[in-house]
Amino acid sequence: MKAIQPSAHSLSAVMLFGIAGFLTPGFVLGQQWEAIPSQEQAATAPRWSSLGEEIQPQRATTWIVVEQQNKPELPKAEQLENNPADSVDKPKVIKTAYSRGSLIQIDDTIYPNLGYNALQRQPGSWGNAAIAAIDNSFQGYGSATACKRGDFTASCADALAEIYGRLWNSKAFSLDLQWTIHSLSGGDVSFAGRKGGTSFGEGQSLGFKLSKNITPSLGLTFGANRLIHLDQTTDLPKNLYLMATQIVRTNQKPDSPIFSFSLGIMTDVWNPNTNIGTVEYPKWLRGGLYPSIFSEAYSPKSSRGYYPNVAGTTSAYACANQSIYIDKPLGAENPNCIKQVTVGPIGSIGFAPWPWLGFFAIYEGNLNLGVSVKPIKNVPWTISLQAVQPFSGVNKFDDYYIRDYPCAGQDLNTCRTRVGLFTDFSF
Repeated sequence: MKAIQPSAHSLSAVMLFGIAGFLTPGFVLGQQWEAIPSQEQAATAPRWSSLGEEIQPQRATTWIVVEQQNKPELPKAEQLENNPADSVDKPKVIKTAYSRGSLIQIDDTIYPNLGYNALQRQPGSWGNAAIAAIDNSFQGYGSATACKRGDFTASCADALAEIYGRLWNSKAFSLDLQWTIHSLSGGDVSFAGRKGGTSFGEGQSLGFKLSKNITPSLGLTFGANRLIHLDQTTDLPKNLYLMATQIVRTNQKPDSPIFSFSLGIMTDVWNPNTNIGTVEYPKWLRGGLYPSIFSEAYSPKSSRGYYPNVAGTTSAYACANQSIYIDKPLGAENPNCIKQVTVGPIGSIGFAPWPWLGFFAIYEGNLNLGVSVKPIKNVPWTISLQAVQPFSGVNKFDDYYIRDYPCAGQDLNTCRTRVGLFTDFSF
């Protein structure tokens, strides 16, 4: 396009354009402009250029109006993931359930005792200390016969302390050393009122607990209770056991109600309805205060009644199963029976509707029912109260003993139930 040439008749127009151009950015006196068509409207859109040369582009501020478009709505899970500020309401997924002694810890929430616990120890914890006591209202004779259920005075209860300290603790597995002290009363009088009781601190023994979580909520433990006696005053069983515990949450809230299911096998437990066999302990594992007619016959005892060849509390039953329990005369048993203990299933079921309250049932040759509390919210400390052997028919040999001796002449179901107290603090 040619440049527009001025004429006499357009003087007024030129003056007006000059004034307008003086007020317009980019106007240069002495220049004439021509329209340059755009791409879309080449014939009508103006383009201005100086005479004989193209105008150079100059910097200018450009304002663009962009119509806001609606973004597609993301699924709620993606919104929470992309917006950390909104993640407060995001459901918390369980990472790992750990043990804190008898307590259960899931993320930052700690639940009370729910029975057996085969979970791996929480990696940040060092150990736990527990005290278990049981009223002695019908075990033994003498002053014990005057005791009432739940009486925990010096002559009406028996108690022991169990302390677990970690030997190794990591996310891979945990290994604890168990230290048991059976005598917590001391003196020359036993809890049952008989002479010859142990002094304070006697009845010490060592065991272990090796645990690993197979999944975030399933733990497996191989352990031994009181495996090695440090003195000759312990009459408690030497249990070897293999056990699994599964934790189930009802929802993903931090304080969700949980269920605990445990199942395993253990040596030196007795119930003829559920025993699956016997196992013979090696010589280094035998020995204890386990009196019976079979102990007297096959294991010379020490001055304190310690029988070095007897394997455990169920060794007498292992011998009886080979003789008098199957209508054979005494002496028909193999003398090695005293080196054997019985093997049977164990298990527990627990439920915690809130992190401070739990209910459980434990089976270990007989059935106990319990309730537990965690009295302080952020402190790993639990207290449990148990009904010991409240039901008849679970173990017939326990029933025979209770019926014929401590509860003789009394109503069996009313007399038989004793009370157990348990407390555990994790650190």
